[in-house]
Amino acid sequence: MFMRDGWPTLCLLLLASCSVFEDKEQPPRDFMAEIEAHAAAFILEASQRGKDLSAPMATVVFQIEEEIIYEGQSLCGLAPWYDNPESTERIISIVVDDRCWASRPVEDNEALIFHELGHMVLDRFHRDELLPNNSRSSIMVSGNLAGLYAGNARSRRTYYVDELFDPETPVPDWARE
Repeated sequence: MFMRDGWPTLCLLLLASCSVFEDKEQPPRDFMAEIEAHAAAFILEASQRGKDLSAPMATVVFQIEEEIIYEGQSLCGLAPWYDNPESTERIISIVVDDRCWASRPVEDNEALIFHELGHMVLDRFHRDELLPNNSRSSIMVSGNLAGLYAGNARSRRTYYVDELFDPETPVPDWARE
């Protein structure tokens, strides 16, 4: 009796509750907070490797851009230091659109911030060599960082972060032929 009499009421309640969630707007993302969280992770990774980056990091300013075109190429991030080491401009620009940030895995976003901080704080240049298994050798690659250690490759993060702070990091077991 309860099932037959109560069932329509229960269905109506479930449908009404679903429509409330569908009509509710998602809160706007705080991209700057996400960027700053990755920068904080960078500082933590540095300190775990015995590097104090608090002074140079204090001078870095992040800014969000709608688009970055550099030498005819569309970029997701740019650290001006890379092209002008004498520059006193300590700004890192990040594009947060769907292609570069909003729809990317959190690991890809972290890799982008770590890459730009590698230029700005660690004085690293691009490194495009490949590991023996044809994986990229560094987070400092000049191309797309997508999938470097996202998803199933998350276990590779340790190597890429170690290599970021120490370019002499040995080839990991997973990268041997």
